[in-house]
Amino acid sequence: MDASALINGRYAILLDYIGEIEGNKSRIQKSYEVKEHLERALQICSSDATTWHILGIWHFSFADMGYATRLVAKAIFGTPPTSTYEHALHYFLKAEEISPRFYSTNTYYIGETYEKMGNRDEAMKYYKDAFRMSVVTADDRIIHQKAHEKLRKAGVKDSELLQKE
Repeated sequence: MDASALINGRYAILLDYIGEIEGNKSRIQKSYEVKEHLERALQICSSDATTWHILGIWHFSFADMGYATRLVAKAIFGTPPTSTYEHALHYFLKAEEISPRFYSTNTYYIGETYEKMGNRDEAMKYYKDAFRMSVVTADDRIIHQKAHEKLRKAGVKDSELLQKE
């Protein structure tokens, strides 16, 4: 990967983390710059699945912003960022296309996005995939638990999850 792409991508991540620590106001203020650096990273190296995934998270976060939060953001900033679940899904699926099953969080978010879009069958498929992925990191463990909870609430029995499809 080109060093420039890596630097832009990681700088965007750091900006978002700083915004998260400083609070919602700072995070929203920094969001345009975060997106800009992620897009620049993709222009330099379009084969980085992680950057595609992070842009998916960016789009999902703003598509999922509640009405009250959006009103507050609008009052403070004038025009807060907006997006759609369709945009988020595009980025998550592109990450998956580049590097299949590379990150359980990406797989889970594909399911989450399909669910938000009203496509429960596709959502369940991706929740099952996320649940069945290897648990190596703390993030994997959290996603494994979240996927299990989604599936359990949907009425999927543990015995069904142990079967290969």
